[in-house]
Amino acid sequence: MKVCIGIDVGGTNTDAVALYDRKVVAKSKKPTTSSITLGVRNALHSVLGQLTENFKDRNVRICRVNIGTTHFLNAVLQRKNLAAVTVVRLCGSASRALPPFCDFPKDLRTALSSGYYFVEGGYEFNGKEIEAVNRDEVLQVIAEMKQKGMHLGDVCIDCNTLYGLILIVGL
Repeated sequence: MKVCIGIDVGGTNTDAVALYDRKVVAKSKKPTTSSITLGVRNALHSVLGQLTENFKDRNVRICRVNIGTTHFLNAVLQRKNLAAVTVVRLCGSASRALPPFCDFPKDLRTALSSGYYFVEGGYEFNGKEIEAVNRDEVLQVIAEMKQKGMHLGDVCIDCNTLYGLILIVGL
């Protein structure tokens, strides 16, 4: 039994639902807490408890958890509590025409972007390799990021997790 869970963090309540075959099989409404993580945990715990109780005889597997929040949208709209990020795009000679944040409003780009790097390597959307990763170049970028004070990063590589692992290990 594959179940999808959706969680919405609102200003007042954090709602969670579990869906099986497009039907709600468990739901929860918990007060949103000052710690968003705690509020999400409370709602998720409630839904998982209901699943455990109601489907004891079934092998329940969570196939996906989606979390939505107005906190993110409010931060962007109000331009408050935003953290600047550095983007490392593994793209070789491809995907350089449109740099990260190029279509963001100027004030939002200024608030969010602490720079970007284009490095060798990467894959096309269909899985075809653009070119091999240059490990030395990646390590150089990581060293520059550390020198600039970047302590946390998110690596998103859709077509091949090896590149993401290389970057994460370097950080």
